[in-house]
Amino acid sequence: MGVLQNFKVNYSLFLCLYIFFASVAGDGVSNNSTIAARQRELISQVRTQVSGLDDILSTDQSLQRYLKLTNYNVQTAASKIKQTAEWRRSKNIDNLILDDVSLLSVTLPYECTGKTADGNPVFYIPLGKWNFRKVQRDRQNARLQNYLTQLFEFNLRTAAKSVNPRTQEPVKSSVFIIDLQGLSIRQLLSGWGRSARAVYQALRTYEAHYPNTVKSWYVIRAPRNFRMMWFFLKRFVPADVVSTVKIYSRWSIRWRSELKSAIPKESLPKELYL
Repeated sequence: MGVLQNFKVNYSLFLCLYIFFASVAGDGVSNNSTIAARQRELISQVRTQVSGLDDILSTDQSLQRYLKLTNYNVQTAASKIKQTAEWRRSKNIDNLILDDVSLLSVTLPYECTGKTADGNPVFYIPLGKWNFRKVQRDRQNARLQNYLTQLFEFNLRTAAKSVNPRTQEPVKSSVFIIDLQGLSIRQLLSGWGRSARAVYQALRTYEAHYPNTVKSWYVIRAPRNFRMMWFFLKRFVPADVVSTVKIYSRWSIRWRSELKSAIPKESLPKELYL
């Protein structure tokens, strides 16, 4: 495979993950601790402008996520929350998450493997095993966006039910491990391109309706080109987002010690037992 073709494939993959990081990284609550008093007034102002929210949107932590998304602009935050509430109603989100995507769950696996010491859910996505070619062969591309939305909703609901065992404060963010081991260039060429539009649309949904729900990202065993592109493009990503993303190449062993220090062994995926 030519260098240019290899670059294009890695770039398309990187672009989707770049959008993902730029839109969802950061938990909006420093260390999941009690919300600072100076921010409570802003949260109260937002709450007075919205009504009829379901429980998962009406908490202080949820309202603060939208405040952070809008650089703490009360009116804009309230507007975006209303848009999300309307989107959830129009999508009938409670029924959407019951949609049968069993075929995709095998083809594009992920799992919640446990929690950090602070109670943050840990999600493991072996992206290198995601077979987009099989998605096309099984004619599941039309359900791909729903499948990814289910992942986003599962993340939101899992975090919403969690508490920090040390402070008993609610947890509103998760830790994601993205494993690129086994990433097949041939597989990406044959399947990724056809699925890219659905993936892109799903990530835009996350940007609009699931902001700031990920505390930190560990991208491990990444191709060399991926790391090079991140080095140049991260300058266009907000500094607070960059600080949540850690990328390790296939030849690095540092990710092992990083994961061991951040996540209890029992919460690591079996594939990564260290």
